[in-house]
This record gives sequence, structure tokens and C-alpha cells, in this order.
Amino acid sequence: MTLRRLRIFVEVAKTGNMSSTARKLYITQASVSQSIAEIEKKYNVRLFERLSKKLYLTKAGEELLVYAQQILSQEKTIEDFLHQASRDRILYIGASLSVGGSILSDLILMMKKHHPDVQDIVTVNTNSIIQEKLVNNALDIAIGDSKPKVPDLVCEPFMKDTLMLVCGRDHPFWGRQGILLKDLSCEKLIVRDSNTSSMTLLERLLTERDIPYQVAWMCADNEASKKAVRNGHGISTISNRLIQEEVNRGDMWALEILDADMSRTFNLMYHKDKYLPDYMCSFIELTKNFESLNPL
Repeated sequence: MTLRRLRIFVEVAKTGNMSSTARKLYITQASVSQSIAEIEKKYNVRLFERLSKKLYLTKAGEELLVYAQQILSQEKTIEDFLHQASRDRILYIGASLSVGGSILSDLILMMKKHHPDVQDIVTVNTNSIIQEKLVNNALDIAIGDSKPKVPDLVCEPFMKDTLMLVCGRDHPFWGRQGILLKDLSCEKLIVRDSNTSSMTLLERLLTERDIPYQVAWMCADNEASKKAVRNGHGISTISNRLIQEEVNRGDMWALEILDADMSRTFNLMYHKDKYLPDYMCSFIELTKNFESLNPL
């Protein structure tokens, strides 16, 4: 049984005439007659009685008509849904905690300017959770600061992000252009939680060189870290892109750690089998060009 045969059957039931059905469906009368005959032959059931040159439904035909109309109605519902789905342009974007706190907001604004019709739904979480969501198709695309451990994910590095050491006005580092790692010995550090990469990098470097340090504060986000730094509770490392306003206002001082590489790579990730609609391709291109379009 096919939808075409059901559609022909329903129309014959409505008109009681095969030639009228043929004209309405833009097919030949022979095609209409053949379709009805094939149903009756295959299922060994009579669907119509011919009386005075008009076709009337049998009892079996009346019952089939109910089911056929229900099925064709469902087909219309499915078609309406698919047409609407083609207009509903939604991009599920994931970002690691570091990316979510640095470039993501500006990137989303860029996307809205180019595709105002695309709705973005954003998830910010740890790198591992973001990658898991990509594999499970819960996200379309993501940006993280660590390479995926899953071979099914495409990984495209697109920019470097530099972490700067920041301190408040009353700290001895204020006014200095740079320090060495050993200068951080016994300093009070304001760190992000253990799932972010910024302080993981600094703590790893200090540990590798046997330089003692003290974790004074552990903050959930960059804004809390910056406020703690401004109020003199310790020093921290924060993305250079996130401290420009505070540094320009004179609320914080930023300096380099001269004997350590404090840069990290941001990676664009998506599943290798992912279908890429035009707006997702546009997001990929905007992401790749983000650094050149948003210089410091």
C-alpha cells in the first residue's frame, strides 16, 4: 500500500467517478482504475459497487476511507512540520569555560549581524562535557581550549589567547612590565575552579619548577576573579581580552611572565559526519576570522 494509492482511493470515494478523479489528480483514468484494481486484487476485497454509472463504497471501502483519511492527514502534518523545520534555523553552540568567558559573546554578536534569523542556544561547560555533547549530537559546534580526545571530532585551531598576570594597585608588581616565575614564590593566587585551563596552566608551571604558591581564592568566573584582584586579595592570570577595560581605567595592572609561555589555543570543533547548513558554515568562517576582525 502506498500513499499514492490511498490518495487516489480517497478521491474516488469523494467523487464517485474515476474520470473526475483523474482530472483532479492530473493522471489518466486508466491509472486511477488500475490503482483501485490493484488494491482490491492484492487484499482480495471489493471497495466499490458500480450503480447507475456511479461508484459507491462498500462496507470495507467505508472503513478503509476512515483509515486512509487519517493517514493522509498525518502526511500533511509531517509535511507542515518539515517545512517549518526548514525555516527554524537553530544553532546549538558549545564553549569551554575559558572561551565562554572571553570571546564567545562577541562571536555570537557577529553571528547575529550576519544571520539575524538564526537562533543560537549556547552551552558553556568543561571541555570534556562539551566534547561529549558534540559526539552525542546535543551540540552542533563548539569552541574549546583543549584538543578533543575523541577521533570523531574535527578540530581546527583558529587563534591564540594570551594569559596575563594581573594585580591590584597596592601590590608590589604594580608598574612592572614583567616578572619571572620564581617571583611568584609564596604569592597568594586567585584561581578559577579546577575545570578551567587558565590557572591549571599557571599551577602546572609553578609545580614543575618546584615554586611554592598559596591558593587564596577559588572563583567560579572571571568577574569574581577580577574583583578579588582589584580589592587586593591576591594575583591571578586572566585572558588579555578580558582585562582591557580594567587596565585602561587603572583598576588593575597587567604584566607578562617572561620565562613561561602563557598562551593557549582555541579550537573549533564539530562532528566529522555533521551536516553543515549555510548558517553553520558562516559561523565557522566568522570563528576562523575572529582574531583578525577583533584585534586587541
